[in-house]
Amino acid sequence: MNQQIWQKHQKTSLKEAEELLAKSHQQVMKLLATFSNDQLFTKNVFSWTGNNTLGTYFISNTSSHYEWALKKLRKYKRSLKQ
Repeated sequence: MNQQIWQKHQKTSLKEAEELLAKSHQQVMKLLATFSNDQLFTKNVFSWTGNNTLGTYFISNTSSHYEWALKKLRKYKRSLKQ
């Protein structure tokens, strides 16, 4: 999936990428706000989440993914200085 996204956005400007990220983050946060803490952090509330909580999926697809991307960007930035 990352490869497909990379291919799709080869000509996307930094400004547009930042706008797309902000928009998708806003959409996820709006969706997140529709769930209670119990729904997010209690196991077996939603059968399709298996042994995980719904909150785990939100964390994996927001803060954890953002941290992964920031590490990649920092590594790339360091490579430019060499």
